[in-house]
Amino acid sequence: MSISIRSISLFTACLLTLIVGHPSYAQSNALQYDGGRFLQGTGDRRINDSLSLGDGNIAVCGSTTSDGFATPGAAFETLSINPSNGSRLDAFVAIYNEQTLALQAATYIGGTGFDECESLAVSPDGTIVLVGETQSDDFPVSNAFDSTLNGGMDGFVASFSADLGTLNFATYVGGTGSFASELLLSVAVAQDGTIHTTGITHSADLQVTELFDNRACVSFDFGSTNTDLLYARFDSDGALLNMYCLGGDTGRSAGYEVVAGPQGKVYVAGRTDSGEFTYPASVINLADPTPTNRYLFLLELSNATAAIERAILLVARLDGFPFITDMQFTDDGELIVVGGSNAPGIIPSPNAIKSELVETELSEPEFPDYYAAGILLRLNQAVTTVNYATYIGGDISHQYIRSLAVDSSDEIWITFETVDQSLPVLNAPDSSINILSSEIPLGIETSGARDFSIALQPINQTLSNGLLAQNGQNYSVAYPENLTRFLLPEPIGSSMSDTRDIALSTFGSTGRGVLVNYNDVNFAFTNGFSIGSIPFGAGSELSTHAAVSNDRIYVVNDGQPNRIYTWPSGSNITETGTFGNVNDGIVGVEYTDFLGLLTAQSPNKLVTYSTSDGSLLDELTLDGMLINEMRVNDTYNIILISNANGASEILVTPFGGQLDSLTRVVVDPDVPGILSMTMGFEQGQLRLLAATSDAVHIYNVDVSNGWQIVKIGESASSVTAPQFGENRFGSFNDVVPVADANGPAVYRHINSTDFYMATIDAVAGAQLTGAYLGGAGRDSCACAVSITNSGDAIFAANTFANDMTGVSETDNSIGEKSALVRLTQIDNMLDTDADGVPDFEDNCTNEVNTAQTDSDGDGYGNACDSDFDNNCTINFVDLSLFADAFLGSNELFDLNDDANVNFLDFSILTDSFFQNPGPGLGNCPLP
Repeated sequence: MSISIRSISLFTACLLTLIVGHPSYAQSNALQYDGGRFLQGTGDRRINDSLSLGDGNIAVCGSTTSDGFATPGAAFETLSINPSNGSRLDAFVAIYNEQTLALQAATYIGGTGFDECESLAVSPDGTIVLVGETQSDDFPVSNAFDSTLNGGMDGFVASFSADLGTLNFATYVGGTGSFASELLLSVAVAQDGTIHTTGITHSADLQVTELFDNRACVSFDFGSTNTDLLYARFDSDGALLNMYCLGGDTGRSAGYEVVAGPQGKVYVAGRTDSGEFTYPASVINLADPTPTNRYLFLLELSNATAAIERAILLVARLDGFPFITDMQFTDDGELIVVGGSNAPGIIPSPNAIKSELVETELSEPEFPDYYAAGILLRLNQAVTTVNYATYIGGDISHQYIRSLAVDSSDEIWITFETVDQSLPVLNAPDSSINILSSEIPLGIETSGARDFSIALQPINQTLSNGLLAQNGQNYSVAYPENLTRFLLPEPIGSSMSDTRDIALSTFGSTGRGVLVNYNDVNFAFTNGFSIGSIPFGAGSELSTHAAVSNDRIYVVNDGQPNRIYTWPSGSNITETGTFGNVNDGIVGVEYTDFLGLLTAQSPNKLVTYSTSDGSLLDELTLDGMLINEMRVNDTYNIILISNANGASEILVTPFGGQLDSLTRVVVDPDVPGILSMTMGFEQGQLRLLAATSDAVHIYNVDVSNGWQIVKIGESASSVTAPQFGENRFGSFNDVVPVADANGPAVYRHINSTDFYMATIDAVAGAQLTGAYLGGAGRDSCACAVSITNSGDAIFAANTFANDMTGVSETDNSIGEKSALVRLTQIDNMLDTDADGVPDFEDNCTNEVNTAQTDSDGDGYGNACDSDFDNNCTINFVDLSLFADAFLGSNELFDLNDDANVNFLDFSILTDSFFQNPGPGLGNCPLP
């Protein structure tokens, strides 16, 4: 037998060589994941910056509410978080091993208020320097030039020993400006140990050491948004050497980044829209900035004196909101600058990756509306010329480059967040995209039956108030637009123990709302602040549903008359009439501008009533319906009907028309039993969300094309018996409250972001790699990337998802959490068998197998896997198994993937006899 095997093997090998030829070798770049972890703790954790320390470790800093944040070693501050108003954050800094990502040292730093680290740097002697902002009047200052909290929020600078056990110095940096008096956003340490920091100030009385144009700092009042660029320089012991402001008497100026460059220079990156932006007389001013233009610029400073020697205009005449997020020098001494803009302004290079911002289809010629994109600039060694400039990103969403790192081969690593699913996936080990929806748990109770109603009510331009009605306790939660995350829910109205519905309306600029209760009086409120302050009705009414118009409240009661109340202003609520009948079986009530007072009555009837006296106006029976829920959308004069029996519908009604004039549009015949629906805009597109018992389905709605409805996806995670919030999308297009009858309520973001990482060759103008890295939820910040001693990249990110690409563990804690992922870009990665699949992801690296067929799923493709019993050795047992399948069509034994088990497959088996399978992606010893 052995002679026969060898003979056939030799013959077939020669034959295959003639047919296929000798293997060739292809080269490519590739990313691979080398490990990852979530930062420890159970509360919010947020990384804002990271830095390789050059000794095999990486440092990260940010803020946390977590008591469980470990502080091993001789930490300066190991105390637990001391909550203030339930939402305190402490700043932290932590050191991890770059290879194992094991925690080496960590410490808190902060007082009893809000404290956050924005940036960190390392001195030549290993000292770690942090900058950020604080609201704590007991921040642990030491050797400080300013030991007092001056405004509502001051900057801080702090220096730690290399092991984080000793605080060398810590100082406030601030004046008595507005709520956010000072923000320190970036720090750099020069070779001589001097510390440079930049940021933003609102304070006219900052302790500056020098004046420009006989002007100290911006004069701020609460009716303006004026800000100045703030720059400060300290010696290694914390003594203030220089501090000054740059800006105009109007407009906003800011310092975003600072780097210590070669030849004793320091570079500060900033932005201004001030028409009076000034420099020292020896410096050429910018070209007549005006309030309608934004300018991005660099300041070149002397490290020895902090004097501004040059001003370098990077980007001029940007009508949008541009900014710079990161800067770094290459090993060759060239300066890389990244950021983003939502208006054109940079001059792309001829070899740019993306040469222009794309104008949206919704734009009007006189009012251009551009999507934001990242910008990347490479300046020469003298920092006098932009040698390369490009936009980065897709065409359907806003995306700004968040972080930057440059490796030893001068390849540029960038990261950002995106909702764009069309970005290139290049040489990435995982091409999966997690962009559909995400959830932020809001509910307090997690067990027991209860009735839900939740709503998001705009209070002003920057704040909304979320309301959650539960059987047992109601809650309120603030949603600040600038944070894009929810604060901790607070209990409201302890006497309201059985709330059944929330109704909201907007009367002028005042938000009005009602909570109705089944076993208690009902309550009205305005602007989301005094919830429960205006009682009306009686507990015996057994209220179940409500609607609110400009000056009236309509309440549906169980077995009692349905009431109309007049609410002209203040707390004066008076009953003025009734509508409908006691036993109508009303399952929903809405006030609409196009139909007036509308009710849905079980099982399949719509009825309208007079908004003044409650008399019946019109009714319509919907054949084949079992109405589960009814909602309206005044913008499009439509009614959304959730059908428990079959397909749900959108009912389109002409303004002021009758019920019998409406048009019925089926949502999705393949998705019956929709429990709740809501509509809103996402990136200029009208979306419909439909909740079934196990998922939220997402549809695009084309109004101009006969209300064409096309499904574009569904939620990555399910909810049980959900109901959307009463205010639909509120004032935020991407936020939808969802109620879950068997678990905590959530706020769902339908355009939740995913992370994206790319490497760029800025000389050739080519993108080398691209990968999505997020979790199955909202990924909030691709905040930092650093290059390790070994050339790996460590990506530091913040997410609300419980999982993360490249991280094997899960983190089920509620709130924002941080993760570290180590990635390697393998330059000139071999594709040994030239089959188009790089070796790092090829399940047979020495055999051409483009299809990558792996019938037994052991990591070895069929082309190199004759180990049919999976014992890591190819022997007579495998030969016997093969003999039983010979001349058949069993895929497992079809080694050359031609749909037949024959002598060609037999030859492949004999070539590997008494060897291990592979090489490939399996776990057997290498052959």
